[in-house]
Amino acid sequence: MGAYAQRGQVVNLPIVFGDGRSRTDFDWITRLPENMLAIARQIKGGNGYMRMMPGLKKVADVAGLSRGSDWNTVSNSAYRVMGGKLYNAGVEVGDVSGEDRTPMAHSRDSQGVVSQNQLLLYRYDGTRKTFSNWPRDSGTDVDNPQFTWGDINDVCHLRQRYIFSVKNSDTFWISSLEDESHPDKIAPFYRAESMPDGIVAIRSWRDYVICFGTASIEFFGLTGDAQNVYANQPSYTVKAGTLGRETVCQYLNSFAFLTSPFVGEYTIALMNPGGGDWSDLASVQVKKILAGYTVAQLQQTRLEAISFESHKLLIVHLPDQTLVYDHPVSQAQGLPVWTIIKTGVQNASGPHRAIDYVNEGNRVTVGDKTLAVLGAFDMTTCAQYGADQEIVLYTPLMPFTGMMLSDFEIDASVGGDSVTSRMWISATEDGSVFGQEILIDYNTPQQWLKRVILHKVGRCRTVVGFKIRTVGATPATLSRARVRVS
Repeated sequence: MGAYAQRGQVVNLPIVFGDGRSRTDFDWITRLPENMLAIARQIKGGNGYMRMMPGLKKVADVAGLSRGSDWNTVSNSAYRVMGGKLYNAGVEVGDVSGEDRTPMAHSRDSQGVVSQNQLLLYRYDGTRKTFSNWPRDSGTDVDNPQFTWGDINDVCHLRQRYIFSVKNSDTFWISSLEDESHPDKIAPFYRAESMPDGIVAIRSWRDYVICFGTASIEFFGLTGDAQNVYANQPSYTVKAGTLGRETVCQYLNSFAFLTSPFVGEYTIALMNPGGGDWSDLASVQVKKILAGYTVAQLQQTRLEAISFESHKLLIVHLPDQTLVYDHPVSQAQGLPVWTIIKTGVQNASGPHRAIDYVNEGNRVTVGDKTLAVLGAFDMTTCAQYGADQEIVLYTPLMPFTGMMLSDFEIDASVGGDSVTSRMWISATEDGSVFGQEILIDYNTPQQWLKRVILHKVGRCRTVVGFKIRTVGATPATLSRARVRVS
């Protein structure tokens, strides 16, 4: 671009991602935006714009940290385990002991919760049952069979049956049609044994039970035979696996999952609907990030999906950061578009505190990783429970060899805050070290469109990239970054 730039020309700069250089292996990296989501809509001649990640507001105090959630299609409400309590639409409905994460599923009669290696069934009539064997005495001359399944790991529901997997096993069990709190009397368990990789997560999809192992994903379909309720469907098997119980989630009418080393590298994959194969959602930078964690750390990763407005987000909760993939804008851009969402400012920032997102129609509610609160998205601010947050954008390194840049400009749609906010802009010529930040007022109350201008950028030796940073609660969109060649 530098060879063709002319004096007085205005050159537009992309802000969906930026360029940088790693200080560990000195490889070139992609700098992801922070707390900003891309919108693939043309505004003011630009190809799109960046909007803030919605803020968080408190809905209620709860018993403890978030442990799991499930949108119950029977009651059309969200069930959540927070601390030692089970909540339905924010109201306590039962006790759940322990501090572990709680996989959840529901039937027409109960809400199922896995806690402390047991499947607890909270019935809608207010009673609670624990999944267990039938009483030995059947009331006839033949005793009911007794089974030992071990520690329950994960649960789903399909066709009037609870289905659960067992820790350190390749076996899943099904409940009886007579009583969902007991195992099927004739054929209660099935094995996913095409590969010796066990079952680390289990899900239902249409009429299939999907068993996620560490090296394969197997489908089991209904047979219509009471002697053998499910049968393996080898043609649907996916030759990839995942690492943990929560490293898979339903996304885009299929399932997204964090791959195991079996495929050769860690990546975020999207299984083709109906199985058989998968596609790659991760960018090169996301793969670099994943490669920096140990297997034990990645096993604790959680994937979840949430849709609101024009966004269909896949959220990846890593130990010390949170990554977000947005499918609509990725489709529009023709490449994977990722961002980082976080809590805090600069060196004090960490992973996004919200977890267990549920779209309740008119709002998105969330649990919390650090405080005993039930929260919700607040579209009017980027603050999280009243605390200001940081927004960061980067531009790619653009070649302007030997040219004088008179100014850098970006459009900010703000004005809704009664307090004047500020923006810091800095530049880099090597992709690693940024120069001094220049402070600029970018939000004037009731001024809904602001041209933020950094005058007299200076002479560019080879390439230049910019960093745009704001701190505050002001809702804002940023678009049309550009430089003028003097």
